Amino acid sequence: MRRPSIAVLLLVPLVGIASATLPVAASAQSVQETAAADRSLIDPSVVARAVASLNASRTMVARFVQRGQNGAVWTGRMWVSRPGKLRFQYDPPEDDVIWSSGGLVKHYDAELDSVSHVPPDMTPAWFLLDDKVRITDDVHLLATAERGDRFFVTATQSGAFSDGRVTLAFEGAPARLLGWTTTDADGAITQVDLVDLVVGQDIPEKVFDFRPPSPEFPGQRSGR
Repeated sequence: MRRPSIAVLLLVPLVGIASATLPVAASAQSVQETAAADRSLIDPSVVARAVASLNASRTMVARFVQRGQNGAVWTGRMWVSRPGKLRFQYDPPEDDVIWSSGGLVKHYDAELDSVSHVPPDMTPAWFLLDDKVRITDDVHLLATAERGDRFFVTATQSGAFSDGRVTLAFEGAPARLLGWTTTDADGAITQVDLVDLVVGQDIPEKVFDFRPPSPEFPGQRSGR
C-alpha cells in the first residue's frame, strides 16, 4: 500500500493512535470546504494566534498519523528544525523518508530505491520550513474557524503545489499545532495528526543528514 506522492508531502499513521485525535482532521476538512465556499470568513485574531504558535516552535518532534481520503493510513516520526530542516520517516513496511537539511526537500522511495528532489516552495510544508511565518503577498488566507479550544486556519501560498491549500489545526493557549489537512490541485485530500508533540527539544544535526540505505551510497549510514 503506497503513500500519497511527495506533492502532498506530509505523513503519519499507526496502530494505537488516540481516538481523541481523529476529529482534528475531520474538522480541518470542514474548514477547507468552508474556505472553498466563502473566502471572506477570516478572523485576524485567529490568524495572529496561529502565526505566533508557528514562530514560537523553532523545533518540533512528534509521531504522526497520515490518512488518505481512500481510508489508507500510514504512521511515522517527524523532526523539524527551522529554518529549512525536516525529516519525516515512515514506519515499516514503508520505510520511506522525506527530509531536508536546508536546501531541496528530498524523498527516498524505499520500494523503488530512488530519491526525488523538490524545491521547498513547491511543497505545502512552507509553514514548517520558513524561518519566520509571515502573512505576505505570497500567502493567501482563505478562512479561519474556532471550535471550543481548537482553531483552524486555511491558506495557500504562491508557488506551493499550485491551486492546493492547507488547513492548520491548533489547540490551547499557548496554542500548539495539532496537525493539518492538505488538498492538492486535483482535489486529493491528505490528513495528518501529530501525536506527543514536543516543542523546543534539541535535535542532533545528523537527523537531517539522512543518507539513503542504497547501494548507490556505499559506506554511508542512514543516521537513524
